[in-house]
Formats: sequence, C-alpha cells, structure tokens
Amino acid sequence: MSVDNFNYLLTLVTPAIAKTDTVLRSAIKPDIKLAVTLHHLAEGASLGSIAFHYRLGKSTVCGIINDTCKALYEALQPLYLQPPSGVDAWKKVADGFEKWNFPTCLGSIDGKHVTIQKPAAGGSVYFNYKGRESIVLMAIVDADYKFLIIDVGQPGSQSDGGVWESSVFGMALARDQVNLPTPKPISSTQSLPYVFVGDEAFPLKTYLMRPFPGRQLSTDSKRIFNYRLSRARIVVENAFGRTTNDAFYNDSIDGVSADSFWRTRSSSVVPTQSRHATVAANDVRNTYVNYFTSDIGSVPWQMEYIHRR
Repeated sequence: MSVDNFNYLLTLVTPAIAKTDTVLRSAIKPDIKLAVTLHHLAEGASLGSIAFHYRLGKSTVCGIINDTCKALYEALQPLYLQPPSGVDAWKKVADGFEKWNFPTCLGSIDGKHVTIQKPAAGGSVYFNYKGRESIVLMAIVDADYKFLIIDVGQPGSQSDGGVWESSVFGMALARDQVNLPTPKPISSTQSLPYVFVGDEAFPLKTYLMRPFPGRQLSTDSKRIFNYRLSRARIVVENAFGRTTNDAFYNDSIDGVSADSFWRTRSSSVVPTQSRHATVAANDVRNTYVNYFTSDIGSVPWQMEYIHRR
C-alpha cells in the first residue's frame, strides 16, 4: 500500500479509533492501530506474531483489529459500497451490461469462501466442500467489476444457493420488496424482464437466471443462452480475482474469453440441490433463449463459438 493511500485511510478512521492518553499510560496511536490491522488483513498473520512484531499484548491486538475493521467499514461503505436505489439506478447498472451482450442484467452474483480459524464450538458448520473452515462472501457485481451488494459471514457448509436465499437481499427479492425496473420492450410485441445472473449453484427464479445444466444442452439455442449468460457472469469472477490474485479471465468483449470461461466453469460447478424452478422462471429463461437466437438479439460470433471444441 502506498503512503498516500495509508494516510487517506488514516484520516477516515482516526476519529473513531483515537483514544486519549491517561495518567497511567499513553494511548496507542491511530497510525499504529491501522498498521496492525492492515498487516493482519494483508498477510493473515496470527495475533501472536503481530503482537510480537509491534510489542503489544495479544488481547490488545485483537481489540485493535476488531475496532479498526469496524471503523474502516463504517467509513468506506458509504463511499464505495452503495447499492443501487430505485428504478433509474438499476437501469444504469443494466446499461453497463450492454457491452457483455446481456442488456437487462442487473448484476452478476457469486460466492467466495474466506478461510477462517475454526470456532471452538463450530463443529462441522464451517467446514466447506474444499476441505477447510470458511465463511462465505456473497456479492453482486456490476459490469465494471464494482461490488454493489455483499453479504458476508454465513458458514462455509452452505451452498451458494443456500447463502443467497437466506441473505437479506435474496429474501427481499423473494418477497418482491426490491424496486426493480419493469420489463424492457425490445420490439412491438416482446419485452425482457430485468434479472440477475448466477451459475448452476443458484436457483432459477423470474429475477435470477442460471445456465441450463450440461445434461440439458441438447439444442444450439440452449448452448447459446449459456454462452451469453457466461459473458455477463465473468465479471464477478474477475472482480474476485482482482482482490485475491486468482486466475483472471480476460475481459475482452470479442467473445473469446467468455467462451473459455463457459467451458471451464460449466463442468465444475455444483448444481443447486432440491430447487425446482417454477413455470414462470422457466418461461423467463426461454424468453431469453428466444431473444438471444433472434435477429435483434443475436451476436455475430455466437454460433461459431458454441461449436468450437
């Protein structure tokens, strides 16, 4: 982190973490508290090693990190994590996905496992399919890799679909409590509903599209739908990749990178279990199938790419 960025963060959190000296001891300075916290967040260093490095008590370091993380969130969230509010804001998000050839997408959704130390009485609640303890960071990302909404803290044993449906935003959508735009007219007789996109781990809803499972890819039209959905889906993978140094899928819009993503991911995701799509949700997905294969909704390269092996 640059000195300028450090100083910027310091000005934001100092009012919340600065303490007054007493006659018994001098208060730990805000810059030390911020350095301790960033050290832990950047390296995952143990509290013991950080305490030794800064010559502080282990319990003191624990308190510093908790207080400073809270201060960082409260200072940065209003600046960098403002969810869209109102129809016009959601439409602006959807406009951004035009470059990914999914014109009515409101955001790309995925979950990321954050490794944790197993809580003392955690049992197997936090044990995930990767064989480690974790909590899940669920995120909705816009077309430019900006995080719009997050939900963090649910145990790693849950599937992405389960985390989504029990998240605050997921439940609000299910209860029709989110002010989303009405369907967008694309012709004199046809409209497209505004939707979010996710992989096979998510349930199919009228407001949430997922790909057809591999066993159902019996027609070109279904393959094209999966391919077009994958072009909108790669932004959330790239957003997570930018924060974790994982593999980064090229954000070219010529179709090549999205095609590669579609092939590598479709065989590796874990399908959501026991989630039966409603007739209405299937109808919405079929509306997109028809649109993506129509004269007004197709892209020139899609047929060539779905037949590449």
